[in-house]
Amino acid sequence: MSTIEECCRISNFVKDSVQKRGYPLEVHSVTTEDGYINSLFRIPHGKDTDTFNKLQRKPVLLVHGLLASCADWVNLENGLGYFLVDNGYDVWLANCRGTTFSRGHVSLDFQKNAAEYWDFSWHEIGYYDVAAFIDHVLSITQFSKLLYIGHSQGATAVFVLTSTKQEYNDKISLCCALAPAVVFDKAKLFPMKLMANICQRIQALLNFFHVYPSSIPFGTLTRCIIRQGESNSFSRRIALLYLALIAGHADIEQTTKMELSTIGVTTVNSASWRQFIHYCQCIQSRKFAQYDFGKPRNEELYNSICPPEYDLLKVTVPVAIFYGKNDVFFHAEDIISLTKKLGNVVHKYEIEWKLFNHMDFLYANDSVTLAYKYILDMLQIYK
Repeated sequence: MSTIEECCRISNFVKDSVQKRGYPLEVHSVTTEDGYINSLFRIPHGKDTDTFNKLQRKPVLLVHGLLASCADWVNLENGLGYFLVDNGYDVWLANCRGTTFSRGHVSLDFQKNAAEYWDFSWHEIGYYDVAAFIDHVLSITQFSKLLYIGHSQGATAVFVLTSTKQEYNDKISLCCALAPAVVFDKAKLFPMKLMANICQRIQALLNFFHVYPSSIPFGTLTRCIIRQGESNSFSRRIALLYLALIAGHADIEQTTKMELSTIGVTTVNSASWRQFIHYCQCIQSRKFAQYDFGKPRNEELYNSICPPEYDLLKVTVPVAIFYGKNDVFFHAEDIISLTKKLGNVVHKYEIEWKLFNHMDFLYANDSVTLAYKYILDMLQIYK
C-alpha cells in the first residue's frame, strides 16, 4: 500500500468512526503563515441536532502529541472528543503538519520535496500551526476566546506560541495541559536520555556526510506490531511492551483487546526527525529552548551561539496541569518546576490511579472517571 493510499484509508476510518457513532463531522482546511495546509476536524454538537440550536457552545480546541493525530481523541467510545461534545462544547480537533491528515503545502509535495517539507520541529507547530488553528476557530465561531487542551507535545506547542506571540494569551480562556512535555530534569528517563545521546551522535554523523533525514516512519511499523498483537496473549504483551517503549510504561489493566485493535489502525502517526531531535536537545541541555542548529546558524537566526530559552513567564493564559503518577517522561518534581516557571498556573492535579501513564489520557478504560471529569470541572469554571 502506498503512503497516499494509507493516508486516505486512515482518514476515512476516523471520519467513519465519528459518523457511525451518530456525531456530525466537519473537515476544515487551514493554511499557515509559512504555507502548510493542515486539516481541522469539528464536531459542532452531539447526536441530538436540536441541542445545537438551543446552546451557544463554547469552542474547545484539542491538540495532539508527538506521533499522534486527532484520531486519538475519538478512537474510543469514551474518547475526550465525544465526552466534551456530549457536555455541551463545540469540539475542534487539530491535525498538525506532517500527520496523516495534514500533508498539504502551498508549493511543496511531502514526498517529492521531502527535505524541505519535513524541515520543522515542534517550534513551528506551535508558532504557526496552533496560531492558525486558533484564529480559524475564533473566526468561524465568532467567539473572542476559546478553551485549549493539549496533550504532551500539544502542551509544548501552546507554550511556544504564547511565550513568543503574546497576543495569543488573550485568545485562550483556559489551557489544560495534559502530561505536558516541557521539563525533564527529574524524569526516570534513562532509555530516553540514551536515545537522545544516540540521536545527537547520529545527527552529527549525518551532517558530516550532508545527509538530512526528513520524517520517521513510526506509523507503519507500529500498526504492523499492534495488529500482530491481536493474534494471541503473548503477541499482545509484545505489542504493549513496544507501546511502552515509545509512549511510557504499559498500563495493561487500563487497555483492552478491543482498544488495542482500534489503536492499531491509526496510531502511531508520523513525525519529522527534527521534532525528535528538538526534544533530545531539551533533555540533554535541561533547558526549554528553541532549536539548536549549531553555532553558525544560531548566530544567524538568534544573534547568539546558543538558542534562546522560551520565557514561560510570558505565558499568562490560565493553565491547568494534569499528570499521571506512572508517566516515564517526567517526574512529579518536574511538574512542580514547570508550575513555578509558568506565569499563571491555576490548577495542578495528579491522577489518582497509581499506574496512570502518558497515554492513559487517551486510551485508559476509566479515563472519564480518572481524568476527564476533572478536566470538565476546570472548563466549566473558565468557559
